[in-house]
Amino acid sequence: MNISQINKLSTIDAQLSQSQTIQAALYRITEISAETESMEEFYQAIHDTVAELTYAENFFLALYDESKKTVQFVYFVDSVDTVDISSLAELPVNTLRRTATGFVLRTGEILHADGDKLNLMEKQGHIENYGAECIDWLGLPLKYKNKVLGALVVQSYKEEFKYSKEDEELLQFVSRQIALVLKRKQFEQELQDANTLLEDRVQSRTSQLEFINKDLEGEIQERKRAEKLQSVLFKITELTNTSQNLKDFFSKIHNIIDELMYSRNLYVALLDDERKMIEFPYYHDEFEKIGKPRLLKSNQGLTEQVINSGRSTLYSRSNKRKFPGRGKIAESWLGVPLKDNKITFGVLVVQSYDRENNYTDREKTLLTFVGRHIATAILRKKDAESIASANKKLKLVNDELEKRVHERTRELEATNSVLLTNIEERKNIEKQLEHDALHDNLTTLPNRVLFHDRLSHALARISRDEEQPFAVLFLDLDRFKIINDSLGHHAGDMLLNWVAKRLLECVRPKDTVSRLGGDEFSILLDGISSEKYVIEIAERIQKSLQESIVIDEQEISSTCSIGIRLSSSEPDSPEQVMRDADAAMYQAKSEGKARFCLFDESMHERVRDRLQLEHELKRAVENEQLELYFQPIVNLTTAKIVSMEALLRWNHPKLGQVSPSIFIPIAEETGLILEIGAKVLDMACNTLRNWENSNLLANLSLSVNMSPKQIALGEPLELIEGLLEKHQISGQKLKLEITESVLVHSFQSAKTLISGLKIHGVEIYLDDFGTGYSSLNYLHNFPFDVLKLDQTFVQSLHLRKENMAIVKTIKLLASSLNMGTIAEGIETLDQLSTLTALGYHRGQGYLFSKPMPQSRLKDFIRDFKMPG
Repeated sequence: MNISQINKLSTIDAQLSQSQTIQAALYRITEISAETESMEEFYQAIHDTVAELTYAENFFLALYDESKKTVQFVYFVDSVDTVDISSLAELPVNTLRRTATGFVLRTGEILHADGDKLNLMEKQGHIENYGAECIDWLGLPLKYKNKVLGALVVQSYKEEFKYSKEDEELLQFVSRQIALVLKRKQFEQELQDANTLLEDRVQSRTSQLEFINKDLEGEIQERKRAEKLQSVLFKITELTNTSQNLKDFFSKIHNIIDELMYSRNLYVALLDDERKMIEFPYYHDEFEKIGKPRLLKSNQGLTEQVINSGRSTLYSRSNKRKFPGRGKIAESWLGVPLKDNKITFGVLVVQSYDRENNYTDREKTLLTFVGRHIATAILRKKDAESIASANKKLKLVNDELEKRVHERTRELEATNSVLLTNIEERKNIEKQLEHDALHDNLTTLPNRVLFHDRLSHALARISRDEEQPFAVLFLDLDRFKIINDSLGHHAGDMLLNWVAKRLLECVRPKDTVSRLGGDEFSILLDGISSEKYVIEIAERIQKSLQESIVIDEQEISSTCSIGIRLSSSEPDSPEQVMRDADAAMYQAKSEGKARFCLFDESMHERVRDRLQLEHELKRAVENEQLELYFQPIVNLTTAKIVSMEALLRWNHPKLGQVSPSIFIPIAEETGLILEIGAKVLDMACNTLRNWENSNLLANLSLSVNMSPKQIALGEPLELIEGLLEKHQISGQKLKLEITESVLVHSFQSAKTLISGLKIHGVEIYLDDFGTGYSSLNYLHNFPFDVLKLDQTFVQSLHLRKENMAIVKTIKLLASSLNMGTIAEGIETLDQLSTLTALGYHRGQGYLFSKPMPQSRLKDFIRDFKMPG
């Protein structure tokens, strides 16, 4: 035998030995399942068996419950980690998902790893290490029919003990046998539990049947009583139809109750309709033959107690209680309420005078139940008698009604004729109301609502078919406000009607012309052929409105600014289209009015810029970016500076100084002018207070411009009075400048303001005189102190002789009304010389100085010399 054969025989012998070891281990595990009585003994024996096969000083078993998704460490022995096994009961499987044990349970695969491999798996994200760091770790799944029941784990903390491939194969056979035996043990336990449960159920059911038999006997007796009660209730119901009257009804009720309980003494007590008196329609008693009616008083007797409480009452003399009732003392008294819904209207009473017949809670419950049916029967009987009585009365009434109906029929025939006429008129009114809701009352054109609806339909059509283009024209009359304010609202209305007719003449019948409000109109050109066609319509409208119209013997011509928005293939809303047309219209106005302008996207940018400026203007007020500049008013005779005009400037942090011509109109439109105006007045009063501390400035007064909206919408009188008090200055130092438009739009507010300020010595200047449109009668009605000649007259003084005459006339007018004058906008020595010759004693303009900040005032006044 050579060496090769010897080695082969040695290998076969080793394999045979391992096979015998495995068979012995599997047989031992099978024996353990039969020999051990408890699972704890079983797990300990498994540990002992594994320890005989390989190093198993550190050993645990973990079982997985699929229904609960939990893992229980049923057996745990470890030489390093000392863990209370009770703390490992029913852990959620997700808790162990990232552990080595969780890996075995999750994958159903063997995991054999030393410390380095476990650390590598942790870095790779397969597991997370828990507990003490081991030298070698071997985990095998316990599987039954490809289902993981749990895991068997052995681990070593010693270098001399590491698990080999043979250990792994050996424990793999063992783990399968353990899983098989474990599953069988679980089946046995489940069978034992089921048998125990079945025995408990049989015992419980036997006990239940015994109780049921007893209850059944009682139920039979109770059913007999129920049948008796049902018969009684049926008789009570029949009585409603069979008894002749209430007395007969109550007598038969007494007989029926006598079948249920002792009722020799019984009476019925009912409240009258006013619920003040107790009446006894039925009274049967051994000692009292008649129940006398009496007033209902609280707690006077047992009957009253039942009525007031609405609850059944049982009295028994055997309880040694004093009898709270009236009349002869009863041994036992039982009364139940008779109710209509929840309202007690009477009492049914039975009572006994001998000790042998005492009522109990059983009779109380029974009579209470029967009493409900008796109450219903009483109500039905009373209703039946009431109906019979009412029928007699009804016949008499019917005869009378028939006569009246005959008479009324004749009247109705006449009335119907009138009603038919009224209905027709109402329909016409409804049609008119519907028309008025969608049309402008003045021009009868479609209003904003109807225009919006038709624009929505046009947008819907173009979304379905791009071959249906349209255009929207937004029109605003250029000089309407001047015409309306100077000639009156009647003239304005006539002009609007004339414009409406002209617009209708310029478009097709299928187009929509709408008045949006005020002097704004809109036109929907539906199904347009081209942009050129829309422009032709706009030019036609411009030309048509340029023609003159005579209103109240005044020849008037009007122009309009038109914004045009063409439809597009992009989705649009009516609001978007109108907004774009409106933006185009304002662009046309900004270009000089009497124009039309087609909308383009750049207009959005201008609108956004304007909105941004509005926002920044609000911040400017809050951040004190507004500053007062001052322009001197000079006495042209003495060459002295006598006053200053406060002019507002906005120092924008990025744009620099923003012109008032830009931000004041924005303030007017947004309403910020009220807050800005109040701010300017406060700054002006504070300035006057500071000037009093300077010899150069102490004698100067200061004029401030007031916006028409301040006077119309604010409370300027209270504001100015408060500021004079706050800054402790004389009203004579403050001058207020208002324009002629205030007199037209806010006549009463202006009159109240001027009258109130005069009391404080505040002078009122009429600014820009000669450019407005008010009647000269206003000068007579308002006590102005100074007329300020507008700079347009000053600057055109030498251009036309008529201008010289106007300037001279204004001076004569002011003198005749005892008013002073100030000439604005003086820029040349010729203007200064002419105005002085015409008698103007005060003036201001760039000839003397441009507006300057507070910091330059003192130097300017100190160095001032009259030009020329």
